[in-house]
Amino acid sequence: MIVLPWTRLGFGTKEAFLMKRQQAILSLRSNKFRVIAHRGLSGLEDENTIPAYLLARESGFIERETDLQITADCYLVEMHDPKVDRTTNGHGWVKEMTFRQIRALQTKNGHQVPTPYESIEMLGTDFWHNFELKSPNTAASTAGMLKNFIGRGWSAENFEVSSFLHAELRDFHLYLPEVRIGALIAHAPLNTGFAQELDVHSINVLMDIIDADPGLVDEWHYGGFQVLVYAIDHYEDALRMKEYGVDGIFSNYS
Repeated sequence: MIVLPWTRLGFGTKEAFLMKRQQAILSLRSNKFRVIAHRGLSGLEDENTIPAYLLARESGFIERETDLQITADCYLVEMHDPKVDRTTNGHGWVKEMTFRQIRALQTKNGHQVPTPYESIEMLGTDFWHNFELKSPNTAASTAGMLKNFIGRGWSAENFEVSSFLHAELRDFHLYLPEVRIGALIAHAPLNTGFAQELDVHSINVLMDIIDADPGLVDEWHYGGFQVLVYAIDHYEDALRMKEYGVDGIFSNYS
């Protein structure tokens, strides 16, 4: 029996679910607060898939975050893990598989693993994209891909690139400085020297770090950085982060 995503949350129809999501997201997005669909609406659809992005857009999101890995034959694909095992019916390392092999796989709900070219085209020029570089040697390919879209009418402001791999961010910024970058961190830094050195637009941080020291938000704002928090699954947490003054959240639901 197929369980539709909105029925898992107690909604009788897709329309009722979408109306509730839209109301919640619009209320959060007041005063330029950013609400970014984490891997698409990954709490309700297979993460990093076209249906997850479409559901996010229908729910009122205008930004999404997705992860980039690179195949053995140098194709960018949207996948979080370095291996395909958790999210597909396949086995093995993305970096050791060809694009054709990745393309033959299916996610739990029967979707293909998309490329960023496909998802950007599908979502159009009025959607914002945050690409996380998940593995080494993704910076140059990502910069080339985004440069192609900017040359075709997309604005550089449509895109942001983030990573825990700060060397990849540095390389990307050299290739395409007009696209903003965000440094992902999982631990509170001693200072913002790393962010200044990288010339980042945002510091993207685990919610627990802000809860432990809300004063970091003002400190990082004073340094000229936006503060984005991941990953928020509950509306109450989103409201608390907004009260702390963060600039936005990555959310699986909202």
